[in-house]
Amino acid sequence: MRDLKINNPIGGEIITPNDVKNYVRIDTDFDDSLITYLIIAARIQAESYISRDIVAKSRTYFLSEVGACQQFALPFPPIDEIVSVKSGDKDLEYDKIGLEDIHIKLKERVDIKNVTIVYTTLGMNTEALRVGILQIVSTNYDNRSDFVSNKVQVNMCNSATMILNPHKLLYI
Repeated sequence: MRDLKINNPIGGEIITPNDVKNYVRIDTDFDDSLITYLIIAARIQAESYISRDIVAKSRTYFLSEVGACQQFALPFPPIDEIVSVKSGDKDLEYDKIGLEDIHIKLKERVDIKNVTIVYTTLGMNTEALRVGILQIVSTNYDNRSDFVSNKVQVNMCNSATMILNPHKLLYI
């Protein structure tokens, strides 16, 4: 079993309500609170789609078992810092491997269970990500009669997926 939780966000949103208002051409302050919520929902949707953190976060990743190769990838890179790698109360030694330091190889060669990794991510801020999030917010704002509070839209608009595709990370 694998489990992943966000301990807390560290960074802030990469677009502002004013960015959205300029992009969508909104001249009033009436919908500012809705726009703020739509920004968060769009960013969460984009993060889920590309499997990377856009806003930096502290995360905890739990693995009930580690495979025979003693190696695994940390979800939602880019990784800033690995705070701890433990099995129960025991600190585990490890090496970071790979181009983005998202893979962990445990040094111990015994059957290890219940591994907990606490780490922080850097977040990402590129023009393409900002435009993708603006596109999602714009679509959700234009179709807000279909938007349900506290729910993320299931299907992303095609233009946003095309913008976000180069940032997408696949786990196999």
